[in-house]
Amino acid sequence: LNNNDKGIIENNYCSPKSIYANSKYYCENLLRNYAEPKGLNWNSLRMFNVYGPGQDITKTDQGVVGIFLNMLLKSKKVYVKGSLERYRDLIYIDDVINAWEKVLFSNQNNQVFNVGTGIKTSFKELIEMIAKCLNIKELEIIELEGTPGDVMGCFADMTKLKENTGYQTKFNLERGLKEMIKFYT
Repeated sequence: LNNNDKGIIENNYCSPKSIYANSKYYCENLLRNYAEPKGLNWNSLRMFNVYGPGQDITKTDQGVVGIFLNMLLKSKKVYVKGSLERYRDLIYIDDVINAWEKVLFSNQNNQVFNVGTGIKTSFKELIEMIAKCLNIKELEIIELEGTPGDVMGCFADMTKLKENTGYQTKFNLERGLKEMIKFYT
């Protein structure tokens, strides 16, 4: 990952390390390679960690917000693979929809845009915020061995999307979590 102080920039060299990341990058290149010779306009939006109502929180292999929320709805124990200092850029689904609309109705074409918040949230901060929103006073966090190949963290540089479309997030983490929790409780 090529992080700067503001996060990952859209034009950084990409070298995906997982099948999932490779599939996303492959689709982006497929779109570009199909559209450009035909003179078609395209845009690719790179979503960071999207969360919100309707997410399948029973899936234990994707979506850190859903994974930790599901654990905390069942007990006051959370199991974390790897360091609690690992971090992600967490973006609420309504902000993602807003970003898509901004790009769709802009005059921007043939671009790649990050869709995130530009904010690092550690797993520890996320778990504590979910517990706070659920009014859990006593919380037990158990660190397990990490998953091989998992990254310490990534977050988006949001400069390009903001400057080209006027995009701004509307949901901070606490507000987004409260909306998500309402859906499941």
